[in-house]
Amino acid sequence: MSPIGLVHSKSWTWPRISGSNVAIMPRRNHGSVRESGNQLHDFWNKDFQRSRVAIEEDTAHFIRTLWRAGTSLHNDPDFLAFLIRCGWNNEHHGKGIASTVEWRNTHLAECLQLSNLDNDTLAEDLGRRFRSLRKDARKLLRMRTGIAHCYGAVRAVTLEFAERNPDIIAAAFREVASRRKPKTKLGRVMKLIDRPLADRAGRKISLLNGITPTLACLDPAERFPIVNGKTRRLLKELGQKPDHDGAMALHRMIGELNIKNSFELDVYAATQFPRNRRKGRTKRRRRRQD
Repeated sequence: MSPIGLVHSKSWTWPRISGSNVAIMPRRNHGSVRESGNQLHDFWNKDFQRSRVAIEEDTAHFIRTLWRAGTSLHNDPDFLAFLIRCGWNNEHHGKGIASTVEWRNTHLAECLQLSNLDNDTLAEDLGRRFRSLRKDARKLLRMRTGIAHCYGAVRAVTLEFAERNPDIIAAAFREVASRRKPKTKLGRVMKLIDRPLADRAGRKISLLNGITPTLACLDPAERFPIVNGKTRRLLKELGQKPDHDGAMALHRMIGELNIKNSFELDVYAATQFPRNRRKGRTKRRRRRQD
C-alpha cells in the first residue's frame, strides 16, 4: 500500500481516509491524486453515472410536479406516502425498470382514486384531476423514476411512520420545498426526521433511509443530501455517521469535487464508494446459521 493509503480497483484509485478532518481538494488532472494531504477524488461523471443521475433528476421532476399540482393534498397521508414511494425503485442489476414505472402508476391511481386500465386512461383522469397536468400527464406517466432500492423492512417502517405522523412528513416536505437557504432547510428538516425507528423484529432503522430520496427531489436548490445505505461508506470516509452531522458533511460536499447537486453526490457515493456486498452476504449467512 502506498504512503497515503490508496485503495485500488481495476480502473481507478481513490484514497482510504479516516478521521473527521478531511481536506476535500480538486485534482489537477483527471484520474490523478495530489500527493499531499488526505483527499477524495472528483466525481468521474462517466456515461454510466450520467445515466443514473438523469433518472434521479427525472424523479425530482416527477415528484416536484405532483407536489405543486396537489396543493390540496399536502396533508393527506396517502398522497405523502405516494411521494415517498416515488423515491424508491424496484430495479436490481438493471432489471425491473418497467416494473417500477408500472408499480408507481398503480400506486398513483390508488392514491388519487383514478382509473388504472391503461396509461392513456390514467393520463386523462390525472389531467382532469389536476388541470396543470393536462398537457404533460402522458409524458409524466412514462418517465423512469426511482432513486433508492429500499428493502422491505425500510419501506414498511417508513410508510407506517408517514401514516401515523402525516403532520411531521408534511412539515418536512414544505420546509425542503421552500426557498430558504439550503443549509437552514437541512437543519430544520433533520430535526423533524432524524429519528431511529424499529421494525417488527426490533432492528433499528433510520427514517432517513426511506425518506431522504423524496426530500432531495423536493428541494428546488437540489442540495438536500440523500442519506442511506449508498452513502454509508462515503460517510465513513468522512468520519461521520448517517445522522444530522453526517447530512451536514454531505451537504458541504456539493459544489466541491465536480459535484453539482445532491443527485450527483448520491451517484458519486454509490459508484465511487460502493459497499462490499460480498462481505455483507457472508455476514448475513453467518447470522442465519447462529
